[in-house]
Amino acid sequence: MPTVRENIAYTFEHFMLVYRGTLLKVARAVAVIALVALALEVFVFNINFFASSGYRTINLDDRIQLQRNDEGAFLLTDVDHTLEFSSLNTEVRNIRIDFATDQPAQNIAVKIQFTDSAHQTYFDTTEYTVGIPDASVSTVVDPSKFINLQTAGYVENLRIEVVGEDVSYPILLNGISLNAHRPFAFNPLRFVAVFGLLLLGYAFRPKSAIYRIRIVENPRKSKAGIIFAVAIELALTTTFLFYGSNLVGVATSSYNYGAWNGTSLVNTFEVGGDNAQQYAMLAVACLLLYLAIVKGFEPLLLLPIAFGMLLSNLPMGGLMSDPVYKVFTSAEKAAQYGAYYGKSVEVVLNSSGKEVYQVLYQNGGLLHYLYKGVKLGIYPPLIFMGVGAMTDFGPLLANPKSLLLGAAAQLGIFLAFLIAKLTGLFSASEAASIGIIGGADGPTAIFVTTRLAPHLLGPIAVAAYSYMALVPVIQPPIMKALTTKKERTIRMSQLRPVSHTELVVFPIMVTIIVSLLLPDAATLIGMLMLGNLMRVSGVVERISKTAQNELCNIVTIFLGLTVGATTKGETFLTVKTLAIVVMGVVAFGGGTAGGVLLAKLMNKLFHGTINPLIGSAGVSAVPMAARVSQVVGQKEDPGNFLLMHAMGPNVAGVIGSAVAAGVFIALFSH
Repeated sequence: MPTVRENIAYTFEHFMLVYRGTLLKVARAVAVIALVALALEVFVFNINFFASSGYRTINLDDRIQLQRNDEGAFLLTDVDHTLEFSSLNTEVRNIRIDFATDQPAQNIAVKIQFTDSAHQTYFDTTEYTVGIPDASVSTVVDPSKFINLQTAGYVENLRIEVVGEDVSYPILLNGISLNAHRPFAFNPLRFVAVFGLLLLGYAFRPKSAIYRIRIVENPRKSKAGIIFAVAIELALTTTFLFYGSNLVGVATSSYNYGAWNGTSLVNTFEVGGDNAQQYAMLAVACLLLYLAIVKGFEPLLLLPIAFGMLLSNLPMGGLMSDPVYKVFTSAEKAAQYGAYYGKSVEVVLNSSGKEVYQVLYQNGGLLHYLYKGVKLGIYPPLIFMGVGAMTDFGPLLANPKSLLLGAAAQLGIFLAFLIAKLTGLFSASEAASIGIIGGADGPTAIFVTTRLAPHLLGPIAVAAYSYMALVPVIQPPIMKALTTKKERTIRMSQLRPVSHTELVVFPIMVTIIVSLLLPDAATLIGMLMLGNLMRVSGVVERISKTAQNELCNIVTIFLGLTVGATTKGETFLTVKTLAIVVMGVVAFGGGTAGGVLLAKLMNKLFHGTINPLIGSAGVSAVPMAARVSQVVGQKEDPGNFLLMHAMGPNVAGVIGSAVAAGVFIALFSH
């Protein structure tokens, strides 16, 4: 009789004989993933170590005018907590504030102020570097003592000031140094987190056995496992992003505003630095690229949006950076400088309302100038012109009642607006921008948001286009829940022919009527109807095709790229973004429900001649929403053709969302 040891040996040999190839494959994959995680930890997350190795360190201890204690440490007190250094005349890449570790632990807020080649004065105390965020420096965490600077040329004067009310004085300071060498820091927890993320991604890749067997073949049994895996990955991601990061110094639209004009950024994003939100934004960009390319989620706009997001969050790219101006308080000096370099002088008001003179020092990034088309409201109307040139309003004219369904489907816009406002998280203008997501019209959402809440443009644009792609997923359950099987099988009579005269007169009359009643909607409606008039008139076929194809495609690229470039971590990775995502579902669901419910009512009034499913097409996702009505209807009755009937509410929804946009702009833009 074989012994226990012999049984174990036999079992192991049999197991290795059967699974040896699989185990070797898995072992190789794990080894490669470990090497990738190791390379990321050594070369990416410690790039500051390599970048700073060539710096020429400048010690400022002999310039510090503070009292010392018996151990030789400088004393920062509640009276004397500001350090001034003049005549530096050197490049400054970083500052190391070496607080002594043998004192009570505390996080100290430090404001860095300096003059450089673009700013010759400190200005006065009321406007001095307004908007520059404070750096948080710990007395016990060494990496936080390095504050990174991005300056314009040489720094002449430097001021370091301890700010904040919750500071425990005295503070012991060992010294100050410029261009300090960053230490190499291998973070085991970060390495394990990255390794776990890569390993989970490999394990659940579409071609893996886990994905194929557990998720595809046994979806119900896999729900618990999937939720567990996602929870682990979220925990690892959170650890990776936020462990040991103080998240200070992220540039915002109000950062270095006024006379500084974005010239000298304190603690701007750097690979391996403190601003972990930028890492997350790169991951979000890659996720959106995956959805656009692999899953086909609105790729025409989601792909350029995602790539714009990727470009704007890459370190030191400067594609979205503002122009840099050299600022003068003297008109004579500004004129001399401008004449020497062939630049014009501009008179502007600084943050204190005083006149200063600025001369262009450095051009802005490419996307900064392309974004003017979004900021000035140029791109969305041009896309509307292209949409109008591709839209057939014939089904709407053949059945004018469908215009009511297009209007009813805008219920989601106003429902989301009210809920967003009631949450207390958003102002009225922000809530209006969120509500317009329910129109299922990306250009309209972008147009309204640039007017009312430009700081939310990135999250709203991403949500709008993501949900447009999810119309076939969001709408059918709502449509089925609100209708009976009998209603879904109603067959509608064939639409009447529409004359050429009707098609030509319609865009002209809509433009006149809507513009007179609601002038703020004239831009979108006017361009939409211009494009449609070019289509139906039959006399400008060449420019009609240009509006449909070349022009619309070019503007779509610029629009998506620049909208994506506005998505910064500090505005995208917030509670508000999560709320916007939830409100987007409410808006789409409310719009679908509004259209279906009105269609049910109209079916009763017109004696069972209207299929309520066409009401869901009132959201302006053309022609996707109409196709959804067709698909849901044919599942109940394969011989029922609702597509052309649904196109009426669908194109009416385009008009309805533009009108709703005009209402919000009229109410909240002033």
